[in-house]
Amino acid sequence: MASKTLGRTVCPIKCGHDAAFVKVKTDKPTGTAYPYVHCASCGTQLHTRSEEQAKHLLAITRAEKGAPDAPPAPPSVDPAPVDTTPPKPPKKGGAALFPIFAGA
Repeated sequence: MASKTLGRTVCPIKCGHDAAFVKVKTDKPTGTAYPYVHCASCGTQLHTRSEEQAKHLLAITRAEKGAPDAPPAPPSVDPAPVDTTPPKPPKKGGAALFPIFAGA
């Protein structure tokens, strides 16, 4: 059973290993081989079973150093701009909120 390394990702079990292998079987017919994760630190293997799962895994896979056929790194997303305007103070007076107390 031969496998080809596609890149690296963080261990899905969170053992602390940040370089778990993302591999794909090379001895399966085309179209039936999905990528899987193998963590050398804790021995975990996580197999994808559908195209959707495979896309999610490849989206978090980073390229292996020196591997020309590794998947491209996902594009970096700029963080959304932070709203720096101060919040408005609450309105004073309970009459707007509780009209029954307006005449008291």
